Amino acid sequence: MRTLAVAVVAISAAASAAGGTAASSSGTIAFVRGSDRFHARVVLMNADGSGRRVIRGTYAFGYPVWAPDGSRLAFSASADTNQDRTGIDVVGRDGTGLRRLTPHAWFEDCSWPTWTPDSHTVGFTRNDSCVGDLSIYTVHPDGTGLHPLTSHSRARSGIALDPAWSPDGRTVVYTESRACCGVNLALMRADGRAKRHLAAADVARPGGTPTRPTAQWSRDGSRIYYRDGTVGGNRGGLSVVESDGTNVRRLVSGSTLRVLDFALSPDGTMIAFTGGDGKNQNVYVMRADGSGLSELTNETRAGEPAWSPDGRRLAFTSFDAASETTHIATIDADGSNRVDLVDATTGGSAPAWAPER
Repeated sequence: MRTLAVAVVAISAAASAAGGTAASSSGTIAFVRGSDRFHARVVLMNADGSGRRVIRGTYAFGYPVWAPDGSRLAFSASADTNQDRTGIDVVGRDGTGLRRLTPHAWFEDCSWPTWTPDSHTVGFTRNDSCVGDLSIYTVHPDGTGLHPLTSHSRARSGIALDPAWSPDGRTVVYTESRACCGVNLALMRADGRAKRHLAAADVARPGGTPTRPTAQWSRDGSRIYYRDGTVGGNRGGLSVVESDGTNVRRLVSGSTLRVLDFALSPDGTMIAFTGGDGKNQNVYVMRADGSGLSELTNETRAGEPAWSPDGRRLAFTSFDAASETTHIATIDADGSNRVDLVDATTGGSAPAWAPER
């Protein structure tokens, strides 16, 4: 394992402060299994790789996302192998109670879902009126209360996507793309009112169907971390801005590493992200202030990091060149104790570690 800027011992010390670096073997991990998204299934397993349960009756179409209370899992899915019929599904922690929250309709392009902090509502992006204009909606976990928070026409104002709720649930940050003004972060109240732009510079341009949100809140709600765009918007880095729009700081330069996705640790002190250097793609970790940058994996292609509830370990995907498939592994936050949970024959991607209950 290589280190960048400082020695790995700094990361190890942070993990030790949280209670040591012994491998976490408890809890539940969800992931997507399948050679392609037209036949993929969501699978639940114990954190040591045992007890796998396949969620049948739907085809996974995106990243699974746990409710903050760990009771349910939401994910984008299609009703059949036709990718154009997509919606949001939810299932219980034990794999039972599969429910479709939104109608699986033609051209309903639902994104990676997000949850409100109280686990009572799911937010997502979908096509508005089947014309390709993306808007933000919410729905309750029982499928009731489908409600638009934004309504955009590309000709009038642009598109809105990637909602993320503040820790107190009162404010939503989202990405807004407008022909007049480029791509910006914006804020609104949880009821969709009082929309306003956040004075954050150079947000990464959305490409295709959203997967993981562009922005995430700090644990205390004072800061917003987001994927930025370098000159031309082709290589994204990682920046942070105060929630009032001041003090924008770039933590990772896109000219050094292209940040594909990122995840804050449960205590908010660390960031894991997928970074590409132009040749390889690996998992990196650093402190939330951008110091202590370290390459956690050293292979051709690894990514999609997901923290364990105690912040000691990460689940991630690793590419197997021989079979040309990805599989699921876990590793300590200091790069030690790697365990391959799902082999290349079974395959797997998009791991999500369930919160403790």
